Amino acid sequence: MLFLGLALLASVSAFQPSVIQDMHGNRVILWMSLKEEALSIHALTAFKEEGISAPIVLSTQERSVVSAPKIVMNNSGQILAAWNSYDSSARKHCLEVVTYAASSGWSSAIVLSDSNDEDVKIGDVQLSLDDEGHIAIVWTSTITESLINPQIRLATGTLGKSWSTPVTISGAHEK
Repeated sequence: MLFLGLALLASVSAFQPSVIQDMHGNRVILWMSLKEEALSIHALTAFKEEGISAPIVLSTQERSVVSAPKIVMNNSGQILAAWNSYDSSARKHCLEVVTYAASSGWSSAIVLSDSNDEDVKIGDVQLSLDDEGHIAIVWTSTITESLINPQIRLATGTLGKSWSTPVTISGAHEK
């Protein structure tokens, strides 16, 4: 039985944890894990009123995670997390996001922005979430061959509602 336990531990690796806490002592922890050559994003919440949750997987099976998650939390305990992923069937990079509110729990991961070109990489993701649930996300979108001229993209929204269509606020890709 000990051998089976060691084999299970060897088949799952957890790394790149991040933790955030609001002014009330509520915490959320995100981390990446590797199992059978697939990366995924996991979350655990530790709220004073609810206790510690069981870990859940936030990322989807359709896309491979390629960056550690970014996370923000406001003083109401609402959470926004985002990470870069790669859709191998469509051959493109994506920016995936999830949100959390005590009333509804974790949202499903959605693709906020993706590239239509497999040579475009997404990076430098920055998140903002105020106490009313207003969200802003900025990131760079860069053609791999030409790291000189990246675009800075912006999407906004309100927690639990729809997102704006991402817009380019700086730079332009040229091929």
